[in-house]
Amino acid sequence: MRFIPRDAEPWVARIRAEEHMGLVPFAVRPTPDPRVAVVVAGGSAYLVDVVDRSWRRLDVFPASQVVEVPDAGALVFASPDTLVGIARRAGDGVLDQVWTTDRVATDDLRVVRVVGTRLECRGSEMFESFEVDATDGSVEWAGGARPSHLSW
Repeated sequence: MRFIPRDAEPWVARIRAEEHMGLVPFAVRPTPDPRVAVVVAGGSAYLVDVVDRSWRRLDVFPASQVVEVPDAGALVFASPDTLVGIARRAGDGVLDQVWTTDRVATDDLRVVRVVGTRLECRGSEMFESFEVDATDGSVEWAGGARPSHLSW
């Protein structure tokens, strides 16, 4: 993949995607920080600083969905059972992983809609319906309480 940053020399990154369960999803997305891109390859997600050519793997695997939440200045990554929020850290403004939910789904977690800073989400079980605040990762369950089967 070729990166062409505004304030630095173009460069080529070789990204080797690890195969996860027969799927090798690949995506490159911008972030709220113009010098940082998100790369998803083989289920792993990375923040890539396109100016200084550094990268950091995010704590989400396999990354199955990436959703932009403009009102929160965030990107949210879904794995089969958790969500991870990426935004600028308070204090220094560095783009980083700022929150991770507890296990919120048995499997097949999907963000189905974004409304303002809220994410409407569903898991594989019909009672796994909830909203997440993309500013802090707090979860509000549709039934009022976290389903007991997710406690382990």
